[in-house]
Amino acid sequence: MRSDIDRLMAERDLDAAVALGSTATSPTMYYLAGGVSLEGVTVVLRRGQRPLLVHSPMERDDAVKTGMECVANTRWNLAAITREMGGALLDGKAEQLRRILADFDVRGRVGFYGHGEIGQAHALLTRLEQVLDDVEVVVEFDHDLISSARVTKDEQELASMLDVARRANDVVAAVADMLSSRPVANNRLLAPGGAPLTIGDVKRFIHDECVKRELEQPDGNIFSLGRHAGIPHHSGDPDAEMELGKSIVFDFFPRPVGGGYFHDMTRTWSLGYATDEVQAAWDDVMAAFDAVVDALEVGRKTSDYQIMTCELFEAK
Repeated sequence: MRSDIDRLMAERDLDAAVALGSTATSPTMYYLAGGVSLEGVTVVLRRGQRPLLVHSPMERDDAVKTGMECVANTRWNLAAITREMGGALLDGKAEQLRRILADFDVRGRVGFYGHGEIGQAHALLTRLEQVLDDVEVVVEFDHDLISSARVTKDEQELASMLDVARRANDVVAAVADMLSSRPVANNRLLAPGGAPLTIGDVKRFIHDECVKRELEQPDGNIFSLGRHAGIPHHSGDPDAEMELGKSIVFDFFPRPVGGGYFHDMTRTWSLGYATDEVQAAWDDVMAAFDAVVDALEVGRKTSDYQIMTCELFEAK
């Protein structure tokens, strides 16, 4: 939880943390902003102090919603600083950050977080190591400060996760209802107008149902039929016709428009009927699912249940 960040910083011997980026592309920024939509901001976390948000003046009203101490980035005008530094944007950005940290007396061990191109991030962090006299630049590869805080959820986060789950379930139900209602000819579902219904038609229907519920699919979805359903992460052939008796893998992982928690769910369906082979596979999976759910205990590692599942399948 965000309320754990001070404790987690102390455990890492961090005096402060800096996060850079946009809430639309960086889960870290979205998390720190509490779901408020902001572009190109800087967050400075100081142990025992109110978080600082450096933002565009165009976003001042949204910035206030975060509850952070808000300062417009025009106080450190990047274009002017870049010209002053000779015109190289890297030099200008590093100097802008140096001045922000100096003006708020940030020093000591400072962690850096956010999302961006790996080359740009490396260049900026390398330059900061050169220009920050009173700051030790700290980077973490895994189990970092922000992802560690996100492991546990507060009530607001739990409510957000439940909300997106409900909306996602509504979309899946709508898809099932649509498929179930289509007429059949020549062992295929028919689209309005009488042509065979295709996976492309279904994917467009999924998109439209997401729009109705203010969901987005930044990574698309998987709606794969027959042989393609046996290839992990095959997204589905948009020209494939919806044929009875062929199994479908429907992997759906939307999030609210603008960012937030994804809800990831996968279902295996068969249109009209399931073949004996598909039914047997489904029975095996359901038996493993039931066994694992019955064995769940608070505090056990999830990897224990992965191993248990593999052993159940190997036994068959």
